[in-house]
Amino acid sequence: MADFTHENLTGSRFEDVYLTGARFHNVDLTGARFDLVDLTGVTIRGSALVNVDISGEIENLRVNGVDVTPLVEAELNRRYPVRVKMRPADAGLTDEQLADRTAPVLEPGYPEPESFPVRRCLQAILSEEWQHRLYAERDLDALESSSKP
Repeated sequence: MADFTHENLTGSRFEDVYLTGARFHNVDLTGARFDLVDLTGVTIRGSALVNVDISGEIENLRVNGVDVTPLVEAELNRRYPVRVKMRPADAGLTDEQLADRTAPVLEPGYPEPESFPVRRCLQAILSEEWQHRLYAERDLDALESSSKP
């Protein structure tokens, strides 16, 4: 285990790094970007979350003690009615199956053979597909508006 105390790691890159159980105290993450990270069970206390943009699977998100998940879900479903159809239950998967892990791929290559949570894999796929849809709609809107006289 490494300890970083009074270190300046500005501009550092962390890729395929496991920080499970790590503790951050008096850390400045201004301008940090988190892509494809699993923040399950993370607790944030006494912190400033200003101009934060969160995109991904959200479950049991409490802000100052208030579960905001139903509010976020309702607004997203209102904006994107077709989104409601993109649920793991629609694929016939049970909570037990979603809680399972994948079998590691034993053939040589990258990444190293590893088992992943099925729920996390499915969430990544659905998120990618949803983002592709949003990009396509944005691009189509731009094309339509540029072709109008």
